[in-house]
Amino acid sequence: MNGEFCNLQNEIVCKFKMDNRISILHKRIEEVPEIIEQSDVIIINNAFEFYLSRDVQIDIWKCLRTAIRPGTLLVTRPSIETTFKILLIGISIEKWLKPFKKPDFNKFPFLLDYEDKFSEIWCYEVL
Repeated sequence: MNGEFCNLQNEIVCKFKMDNRISILHKRIEEVPEIIEQSDVIIINNAFEFYLSRDVQIDIWKCLRTAIRPGTLLVTRPSIETTFKILLIGISIEKWLKPFKKPDFNKFPFLLDYEDKFSEIWCYEVL
């Protein structure tokens, strides 16, 4: 991630007094296992696929598998299933994660305009 964008994000987090709840770090994820271990929610968008080799991606996912504690919420785009299928990674999703059921958008009419955007976001609880 670009250092300037990290600084900008940190400024916004501080401006809205959320710095006691949100951390923006300009580091590789495998360099901060202590942060991963303390996290209640981890959001991973386009899980490293655009800028890391397949082998490095697999190493990072193995690191995450070890560091993320049970009960943590993992929010991803694309789904873990899609990512792991592409990487052919040797982690059992069923033994690691419990997917949240997608909402029935008909029950939430105010979300219908955003259904296509929500369909790409997946949420899991770490077992």
